[in-house]
Amino acid sequence: MNSKLGIDQAVYFADEVFGNQGPLPLQVGVSTTYTVVWKAENLYNDAQNVKVRASLPVGVSLTGSVFPEGERVTFDQASREVVWEVGDLSAGTGPFTTAPSVAFQVRLTPTAMQQGSVPQVIGAVNIQADDLFTERSLSATDVSVDTTLPDDNSVSAIMGQVQ
Repeated sequence: MNSKLGIDQAVYFADEVFGNQGPLPLQVGVSTTYTVVWKAENLYNDAQNVKVRASLPVGVSLTGSVFPEGERVTFDQASREVVWEVGDLSAGTGPFTTAPSVAFQVRLTPTAMQQGSVPQVIGAVNIQADDLFTERSLSATDVSVDTTLPDDNSVSAIMGQVQ
């Protein structure tokens, strides 16, 4: 039986990790920062070579802030992919245990073409790993997040629209 991988992606403006800045509602040409949080889960078998990936849309960039410090989070300019190299993930790591997580900050600068729209902050996230028991490749995904920030109760839908 294969293990069950999971990845949870949430984006916040109001957070205690980095102290985001910028206007809400968004303004053309003015940067706003957000905190992206990824939590990895692995339920049944130990896994190795665990990597998490998501693409940043044009107009979104990393600020360089990562928590906890020392986590292996990189950005590939050519593919616009953010990659978190988790490494090994023990069985039983999930919603009721301390799951490995990482937070990193991104900066979004809306363009005139985005006026009146709700831009994407980050694309869909994918986690991949090798199941050590079944020797099969595993993967799971979570949805992309736009500037309405469904996980951040401090942000209303209108605050995510570019003015």
